[in-house]
Amino acid sequence: MNEVVVALGKLMRPEHAGQIAQLLNRRNQLKARFDAETIRRRAANFLVDLDGDQVLACIEINRIQWYQWEISHLAVTEKEEGKGHARQLIACAEERALRGNARIIQCTIRVGNERSEHLFQKCGYQMVSTFFYPHSGHNVGVWQKVVSRPITATPAESPEEKSPSPSLT
Repeated sequence: MNEVVVALGKLMRPEHAGQIAQLLNRRNQLKARFDAETIRRRAANFLVDLDGDQVLACIEINRIQWYQWEISHLAVTEKEEGKGHARQLIACAEERALRGNARIIQCTIRVGNERSEHLFQKCGYQMVSTFFYPHSGHNVGVWQKVVSRPITATPAESPEEKSPSPSLT
């Protein structure tokens, strides 16, 4: 069957929510455990890579502020690892954020998770800071990608282009 990335939203079935919860609990080093009901409540935020009814990978994307979106909970099944699912989901999450007028997209990655750090770096993200998360006992990197270009001001007129100043006589 063909693989497809979908935003299931209200169409998320209990079996999809259960597979996503199991995948996140198995693959990510999270302090809080997910269950199917939590996933269903947040279904509108998840993008899922499906092969038929099988969840191959997932990612969550949320608006944090009017200009800022956050990617979280990226996970790929062991069997599908290294086949481009994560990169495809990041691209789809970025598209959604851009449609929501994002200016910055960020994620947090446990320092030392080289595979994730490398992936996000290849996708154009930069680590901008770190903090210690006492609940997990890990340092966490904050990674960001600016997805809008600043509007540059009109160049100042050169002195010869300026009109003469009116005299004060």
